[in-house]
Amino acid sequence: MDIQSIDGMVERFLTEDASFVVDSGASVFVPLSQHLVNDAVVSALEERGKKMVVHAIVAGGPELLHCARGLDSMARQYPAGVDMVLWLNEFHGSTAGDGEAFEKTRVFQTHAHRISGIVRLNRLHPTTYGANLAAMLARGMTFAEADRSPEFFTMTKQRLRQIQRPLWGQLSAVL
Repeated sequence: MDIQSIDGMVERFLTEDASFVVDSGASVFVPLSQHLVNDAVVSALEERGKKMVVHAIVAGGPELLHCARGLDSMARQYPAGVDMVLWLNEFHGSTAGDGEAFEKTRVFQTHAHRISGIVRLNRLHPTTYGANLAAMLARGMTFAEADRSPEFFTMTKQRLRQIQRPLWGQLSAVL
């Protein structure tokens, strides 16, 4: 990790009147989190009247147990003032633990007081909605870019809008 760059990023968090989103990717998440916790970035933000919110992804299917352990670890690592938004992603399968909704699992119940919102990414039909979303993502496009792109048919764009609308609705409730 380039600590100088991270310090510059944190400087912006502390001094600019704006909201920031940091998408670290899986390979950098743990060391970045350790840096933010160990260097008391959370308390520095709180002293400036700002709040950190960590988004945690729980993938369903075969990744569910691993992701649940990751959620537990994250919730224990970050100070109590850090809220979490939970993304329940059913791309690879159900997020139900032992047949119950994820919200009924022990890990969720343990940290429910920290979870300020849930975004659900429901499983998509693989040959239509799922294929269209995968094509958009493979091109590195946003929904807006795909909607303007001549690379997609009108019905593809319509299906992407049908994915986007409820997703944006869920996000507006947690942002």
